[in-house]
Amino acid sequence: MYATRLRYFSDDEMESTLALMEERYRCLAPLCDLSCETGLCLSELLRLTKRDVKLGNAPLLELQESKGNKHRSVPLTDRAQRACWELVSGLTRDHELVFPGINQAMTSYAMTEWKKRHGLPADDKACFHTLRHTCCSRLIQSGVNPVVAQKWMGHMNISTTMRYAHLAPTDLHGAAEMLENRVE
Repeated sequence: MYATRLRYFSDDEMESTLALMEERYRCLAPLCDLSCETGLCLSELLRLTKRDVKLGNAPLLELQESKGNKHRSVPLTDRAQRACWELVSGLTRDHELVFPGINQAMTSYAMTEWKKRHGLPADDKACFHTLRHTCCSRLIQSGVNPVVAQKWMGHMNISTTMRYAHLAPTDLHGAAEMLENRVE
């Protein structure tokens, strides 16, 4: 089903993506940052309103209409909190869009420029959605349980999340220690 390599950004690629956005497409920089930090896809981000951003004790994005038309909440990293604070601080109405005037064509154009700057072939799979893949990859690489990653990403089926399983740390000795130390 998924014969091709799953494309996600390395830390260096992510840094250069954000640098290009800051330099040439200022309005896209926080959009890219939030996608990578939260795993939200472009359509979810473009529907995001001020009321969806909860910056209290347990900061999160509360998506009213997510992938599959489901309600879901995504916790915010410190970096995502800072970005959200900057984005919503100037908004006056609860239903005001966080990213007004941005569309898919703008993100596609910017990502095409990023690929050209890096000398990548036109068929390289890097695109805006790669930011979402990057978030899931980072979750799995950090040892997050795939079921937790599934909920974070809003994947309807665990098999979608398991596409990233090969990125998980494989500490078999640690697993043996866990078995040894189990409480009976």
